[in-house]
Amino acid sequence: MATIVKADSNEKSRKRLEELCAKLTDEQLARMTPDGWTVSATLAHLAFWERFTVERWKLFAREPVAIAVNADLINASEMPAWHAIGGRDAIKLALEAAKAADLHIAQLAEEVASAARPVVNPRMFERFHHRNEHTAAIAAVVEAC
Repeated sequence: MATIVKADSNEKSRKRLEELCAKLTDEQLARMTPDGWTVSATLAHLAFWERFTVERWKLFAREPVAIAVNADLINASEMPAWHAIGGRDAIKLALEAAKAADLHIAQLAEEVASAARPVVNPRMFERFHHRNEHTAAIAAVVEAC
């Protein structure tokens, strides 16, 4: 298994997301974040990117090449779908996907992780950056209620 320097940060961010989601009311799930997305859509967005990261790792293990991704284009095209997902379903998807991503990253073969480090975006390893950005936005909504 790969030694991932920031694995504890990934786990902490996932736990923070879990704790935050446990407190969310249906009304809060429907509120807008400072990003202009509903809390529910933000959670669906997180779920998508966690699953996308796992699939990128699977592909990298088969074909060790860096893949360019236009995240803004993907976000814009998927936002209507993310807004269509119900709040409780978005919570479930986000938590399951975060757990799966952390597990997959923690179990990367060392040769895959070593080959990836110089060529992939560090966020492929460090999922906590993305989670923390969005949990902060969600927390702002919760504190405003």
